[in-house]
Amino acid sequence: MSFARFMTRRILLLIPTLLGISVLTFFFSHVAPGDPARLVAGLEAPEARVEQLRQELGLDRPMWVQYFDYVSRLMRGDLGQSVLNRRPVADNLKAFFPATVELAVPAFFLSVLVGIPLGVLTAVHKDGFWDNVLRVASLAGIAFPSFWVGIILLLLFYFKLGWLPGSGRMDIMLMTRENVDTVTHFLLVDSLIAGKWSVFWDALRHIILPAVTLSFGPTARFMRFTRTVMLEVLGEVYIQTARAKGLAERAVIVRHALRNALIPTITLMGIAIGYMLGGSVLVETVFGWPGLGKYAFDSIILLDYPAIMGVTLLATVVFLMSNLVVDMIYVVLDPRIEYT
Repeated sequence: MSFARFMTRRILLLIPTLLGISVLTFFFSHVAPGDPARLVAGLEAPEARVEQLRQELGLDRPMWVQYFDYVSRLMRGDLGQSVLNRRPVADNLKAFFPATVELAVPAFFLSVLVGIPLGVLTAVHKDGFWDNVLRVASLAGIAFPSFWVGIILLLLFYFKLGWLPGSGRMDIMLMTRENVDTVTHFLLVDSLIAGKWSVFWDALRHIILPAVTLSFGPTARFMRFTRTVMLEVLGEVYIQTARAKGLAERAVIVRHALRNALIPTITLMGIAIGYMLGGSVLVETVFGWPGLGKYAFDSIILLDYPAIMGVTLLATVVFLMSNLVVDMIYVVLDPRIEYT
C-alpha cells in the first residue's frame, strides 16, 4: 500500500471514530444527574426562568432529537454555544487550547529528554546501583497521581521556599502593566516577538511547576519502557556481532541498540503527547492554568454539554493524529516497515 493510500485510509477512519465518540459522550453527559438550566439560572431562580433556559438550550426535547440536531450542526462546523460563558464552543477551544499546547510541549520534551536516557542507563547497568535506584523512582513516578505531585511541588517551591509562582500563566500585576499583542496565542512566543523580556521570564517561571508535574508520570513510563526494550535489544545477535567487530561500546549502544529500541518507544510517545494535550485536566486545575483542561473541568461542573462534547472531540482528534504521526515516524526509523 502506498503512503498516500495509507494516509487517506487513516484519515477516513477518523469519521466513524469521531461519530462513535460523540454518541458515547453525548449519552453519558446527558444522563449524568443535574440540570444545566438550574445551574445557570441559579439555585434561587424561579421555575419559570429555569424552564425558559431549558427551552433556549434545547434541553426540553427528546435526547435523540438533541443528538441529531448536534450532529447536523457539527457537519457545518458548529460546535454549539457554551453554557459556561455563552460563547461559541469553537471560539472557546481556540482561546484555551494554545495554553494547553504551550504547557504540554515542554512537558513532553522534558519527559523524553529525561526518561529515555535514564532508561538506557538502567539497561546498560542492569542490576547495578543506578538501576535499582531508578527503578524504585520510576515506580514512584507511576504510582503517584499527578494532582498529588502538583500539590507537593506547590507546597515546597511556592509556599515553603518561594522560588517559583504558584498558579496562573502570568503574574496578575505584570499583566496589568505589560500588554502583549496576540500573534501566535503562545505567551512565551508572543512576548519574545514583542520584545517583552519581563513577560517572557515571568511566563517561563510560571510554566516550570505545571510542566514538571505533567511530565512526572510519562517520564517514569518512558524510563521503564526504554529499559525493558533496551534489555531485549542488547541480547540480540547483531549487537553481539557489532561488539565482536570491535565497535566502541558507545556506538553499539547509540547507533545499534537505541535506534531499534526507539521504534516501540515511539508508540508510547504518541500516547503521552495525546494525553498531555487532551487530558491535563487535573494538572491545569491544581495550578489554575487557563487551558483546555481547566475549561473542561469548569464545563463538567456546570454540565455544559456543548463544551464537554467539544473538548472530547478535540481530544479524540489529538490522540488519533498523534498516532498517525507515530506511524509516519516508524518508517523514518526503519525503512523496512511497510504501510499495510
